[in-house]
Amino acid sequence: MAPRTGRRLAFSVLIPAAIGLAGCIGGPDPIATCEPADGLTPVCGFMNPEDLVRLDADWMLVSEMSQSGPGGRITAFRPADDTRVKLHFEGTSFRPHGIDLSRDGTRLAVVDHGEGETIEEFEVSRDANGVPRLTHLRSLAIPEEFDANINDVAYTPSGFVFTKMMSSNQLEGMWGFVTGSDTGQVYTWSAAGFAPVPHSSGAGPNGVAASADGRRFYFSEWGRSRIVAIDADGGNRAVSAELGFSPDNLTWTADGKLLVAGQIASPTEATACFDIPPHTTCGLGSGVARVDPQTLEVETVLRHQPAMVAGGASVALEHSGRIWIGTFGGDRLAWMPAP
Repeated sequence: MAPRTGRRLAFSVLIPAAIGLAGCIGGPDPIATCEPADGLTPVCGFMNPEDLVRLDADWMLVSEMSQSGPGGRITAFRPADDTRVKLHFEGTSFRPHGIDLSRDGTRLAVVDHGEGETIEEFEVSRDANGVPRLTHLRSLAIPEEFDANINDVAYTPSGFVFTKMMSSNQLEGMWGFVTGSDTGQVYTWSAAGFAPVPHSSGAGPNGVAASADGRRFYFSEWGRSRIVAIDADGGNRAVSAELGFSPDNLTWTADGKLLVAGQIASPTEATACFDIPPHTTCGLGSGVARVDPQTLEVETVLRHQPAMVAGGASVALEHSGRIWIGTFGGDRLAWMPAP
């Protein structure tokens, strides 16, 4: 969910001025304890685990997003024995955000804010012990004319689809949330280059997913608390009912549904979790829902409000009989049994 880390100071200084008329930034206190409660079990010691992908029955990959300066990383995590392997990028600055795994599991796409707005692609392999490895393949710089602060990426058969949540001028973007305006849209990349998806504008396009054939896209409209479905050519746009939370990343379940997590907070309240003390996690409430990609029918999976274990959810992922939940601001993942 968070804005690009390279502009954290500008965001924290300028946004209060922009939204002063809408009320003060604030939110619940961070959560310091690391104990199970409310059906959730925390696993602490991460750094803002903003997005997750399932690699196989043993491993998942975690995008650990730095809040300021370099230091973000992709981590291979094996829940069965809590093994964590830091998979470092060789560049001088790496600030990962949304991630996606190709359907054959051999490539990882990463939104990176380290040196401009880019999508980094890695080859996924294993060492002699079966531990995941990443090898950098290429970097795709987002055209400056898009004026994009991008959030998430998803593979398509011909390339990628990705979201522009707001302008690179975050003062302008947050003012759009306050006034209820559209702030971004969805784009694709293929061998033909970059292109906007027609009719895909929205209030904070955030997480994104694509159908297996790449003909239909789904994105979280964070500022309007709903999921939007749209054909790759911009046709057949449809929206879900309101989710009851601000939706963030999207993942696919084993039975072909979309799993979406997000924050129970206003845009102004969400800013309270951009800078929290070490060894704590965001105290905002969290929601998780399952969405039928055909009908956009919404089924509530979790409403964690008030948050007692893990707040400010940014992703929910099925893995080995559990639903794992990450956050854009905090030191932990949390899991619940899959219903």
